[in-house]
Amino acid sequence: MRIKFVSIVLLSFLLVMLSCTKNKTDWKGTIEEKDGVKIIKNPIEPISGSVKRLVQLKEIMRIKDNGRDIIFRWPENLVVDDNENIYFLSTPHLYKYDKNGNFIFKLIGEGQGPGEADPGLRKHFAFINNEILIRAISPPKAMIFQLDGILKNEIKLESFRRLEFIGSFQDKIYAFQEEISMVPRGKNGYVDVPTPVYEFSTDFQEHKKIYTFPINYYFVGSAWFGQAFLEYALKDFQSLFVVHTSEYKITKFNLESKRVEDVITRKFNRVKRPKRKKKPGFTYGPDREYYQDIHKLLVFGNYLWAFTSEKNENDHWLVDVYDMDGKFVDYFFLCFPDNLEPKRYQNIQLIAWKDYLYSIDQDSEGYYSIAKYRIED
Repeated sequence: MRIKFVSIVLLSFLLVMLSCTKNKTDWKGTIEEKDGVKIIKNPIEPISGSVKRLVQLKEIMRIKDNGRDIIFRWPENLVVDDNENIYFLSTPHLYKYDKNGNFIFKLIGEGQGPGEADPGLRKHFAFINNEILIRAISPPKAMIFQLDGILKNEIKLESFRRLEFIGSFQDKIYAFQEEISMVPRGKNGYVDVPTPVYEFSTDFQEHKKIYTFPINYYFVGSAWFGQAFLEYALKDFQSLFVVHTSEYKITKFNLESKRVEDVITRKFNRVKRPKRKKKPGFTYGPDREYYQDIHKLLVFGNYLWAFTSEKNENDHWLVDVYDMDGKFVDYFFLCFPDNLEPKRYQNIQLIAWKDYLYSIDQDSEGYYSIAKYRIED
C-alpha cells in the first residue's frame, strides 16, 4: 500500500532553461563529511550563472466557493490524484473536484459519530491504496473513505493527535508527530522541542520512532512561540527533505536506511524582520531578528525547489533550485497574477503535478480559491 502524494512531477522547462544557459559555470561549493553525513556548502550564486529573472504563472482553471452551501474557510492540504481530481481540506470538510473544476463531493460531517470529526489542519489527509485517509483531531481517529466518498473504516488514534502525514515506503506509513505538549510545564526560555518521524503499519497497530528533528521554541509561562517551523518534501517516496531551523539548512533523510544522508546549505543574505507593535496585557516571545530563510520545499522530477524569504520589489519570492546531489543550479522569482498570492499559515500552499502548479490562493480582499497554473517563461 502506498500514499500517493503529488510532490513528484517533471517540469521540462527547467531542463530547457538550464541546458540553454550561456553563462553556466563549474560548481564552486565544497563538500565535507562528518559522522557519515555529507555537508554540502553551496556558494551565493548558482551554477547557471543566470540573473534572478521573473517566472510568470498563467491561470488555466480556478475553483471558487458559491457563497452558500460551499464556503472555503482556511483551505489547507491540497492534493491532486492520478486522474487529476483535486482534493483539499476546508474546516470541517474535505472537498473533491474533478480536473475541470467541477464539484464532486465533500466529506466529514460536524460531530463525533462515524464520518464526523474536526480534521484540523496541516497535512492530515492522504491516499492509501486508492483510499482516502484522514487523521482527525477530535475525536482522535483515522477515517478511511473509498474514492467515491463512502466511509469504509475508522481507527482510534488516542496517542497520535497531531500527526502530519509524510508518505509511505515499503508498505509502511510515515508521519511527523508534534510533541510540544510533552514539554514540562513551567519551562521558560529557548527549548528544542523534539518532532519525531514515526513509522506505522498500515492498520496503525504497530509504530516506532525512527528519527527526531528538533524545532526551537521560546517558552514563557503557559505560552510558547515558535522560532522556526517544519517544512518538508518527499522524493520517490523515500528521500525526505526537511527544513527545521530558521537558518538556511536542508536535511536529506532516507526513509529506507533511516539515516540522514546530506545537509544542504548555501551562502544567503538573511532578510530582517520588522519590529512588532506589542499590545498591553498580551504575552509575547522575543523579537526574531530574521525571517525563516526557507519556508517551502517542492520536488520537481530531479530538482528540489526552496522558496526563500527573499522577495523582489513586487513581493515575489525567490526560489532556489537544487539538483539531487544538493548543488545549487538556478534561481528565479515566481510571479503570481496581480492581486493574488498563495495562501499560507506558515508555509505556501502550493503543489505540482505533471507540467502544472496548483495553488490555494488568497485575493486582496481575503477570499480563497484554488487555481491551476502553467509556467510561462
